[in-house]
Amino acid sequence: MGTGEGQWWRARPRWDDRRGFSRVRTGELGKALPRSEGRQVPPGAGAPGVHSEARRDGTSVGHSDGAGSGDPAGDRGRRGDLTAQYDGEFSDHSYGFREGRNAHQAVRRVEAAWEEGLRHAVDCDLKSFFDTVDHERLLARLRRKIGGGVLLRLIGRYLRAGVVLPDGSREATPCGVPQGGPLSPLLANIVLDPLDRELERRGHAFARYADDFVIVVRSAKAAMRVMASVARYVEERLKLVVN
Repeated sequence: MGTGEGQWWRARPRWDDRRGFSRVRTGELGKALPRSEGRQVPPGAGAPGVHSEARRDGTSVGHSDGAGSGDPAGDRGRRGDLTAQYDGEFSDHSYGFREGRNAHQAVRRVEAAWEEGLRHAVDCDLKSFFDTVDHERLLARLRRKIGGGVLLRLIGRYLRAGVVLPDGSREATPCGVPQGGPLSPLLANIVLDPLDRELERRGHAFARYADDFVIVVRSAKAAMRVMASVARYVEERLKLVVN
């Protein structure tokens, strides 16, 4: 997490020098996220009950215990069920993994803030986000929306399916969201929607793409103040770690 002019995400857009942001590379943002500290699997390759998912330490998430249906179309259908209930309620500042939204739109949102005189950026990302999501907090949030039926139980089994180690043994996954499966990006947005709402409540200009977000303010002093308060909110209220 940092402050300054021209700081934005790991894969940053190219800003014109005369706009007050330093010159940086154009965006591979949409391609780079979701990112992990290690290997990725192709989209859909880790659907519950179908395949395994590569993790940052070279292990894989196994779903042979029936965590999903064994039917990729069925798993995508469950994602569709959740999307129908959630996506229309997500913040307008959220651009990652949503139909009709992309990183370029997030860039344009920050450009618009620059035009309004907001020249200082608080550049934030969450440390090992996909590995540290608290299952019980996520499931409790889902329960308030979808109830405690079959869909919630399947998602719980998906989250707790465990990882298969190189020697074939299984290791429990008491926290985290598997990367690569069709549900994971949506679950990530559900986890982080309260952050969006808090930033909106505070009146900040910002854009979020998955676990990376940027807040733009008018002065360096304001940037330092916002950085400290947002880090405190993320760690105390969401129980996540700011990188």
